[in-house]
Amino acid sequence: MVAPLPPVPVVELDLQLDYLARGESMTADMRDFRDAAVAIMKRSDKAAILNIPKANYYIRGQRNITAAARLADPKKPHYVFESIFKVTMLKDLEILGNGATISLDWQQRFGAFELHGSVATSRRAQPPQYVAEVGPVLDLCDATGPMIVTDLNFVTLQDKLVLGNEYRDTGRQVGGSSIVLEACPGAHLSRITTEGMPLDGITICDQKVKRKLGEITIIDNVHS
Repeated sequence: MVAPLPPVPVVELDLQLDYLARGESMTADMRDFRDAAVAIMKRSDKAAILNIPKANYYIRGQRNITAAARLADPKKPHYVFESIFKVTMLKDLEILGNGATISLDWQQRFGAFELHGSVATSRRAQPPQYVAEVGPVLDLCDATGPMIVTDLNFVTLQDKLVLGNEYRDTGRQVGGSSIVLEACPGAHLSRITTEGMPLDGITICDQKVKRKLGEITIIDNVHS
């Protein structure tokens, strides 16, 4: 009888060593988070440990992903910006924050606006034309196994929601989440803080999927 092969260890990736993130609170690190997400998504085992060394990582320059929709429908109610770290259909992911801080640039304003296709900014003197959905920072979707995030701090200096012109407050929530868990059974958030998030610091959705799989989301020492 052939003995079963031992389980293959989950690969561990390091945001600084493998993706050259600076963590200096001045140099933008957003591309490094994106590169890490792409590499994890390409893995055949759909599993990884992402180690984020303790530092202050600076996020800026999110790209509007609805430009084509804007051309097709000029009255579309708001802009939506791409996530900073987005993964889907993973079997196993553990993000070790080690007390690191992820800071949004002050231009990455929740409820910010774009004028004439420029980058969303709060520096403009003109009234805003459109609201914008900025973030989320960590976007975890449609997992088939545990998603674990520990020991991370999220900070933005902008804590005001701006709604302008014909799109003034109509009851629509404009998302501003540091973490989104969508259809992630058995997720576990531990030692997470969010500061300056005017709306949803953490969003958990699609609970029906969790119930079907008999799993729950564990939240331990989370402050938002």
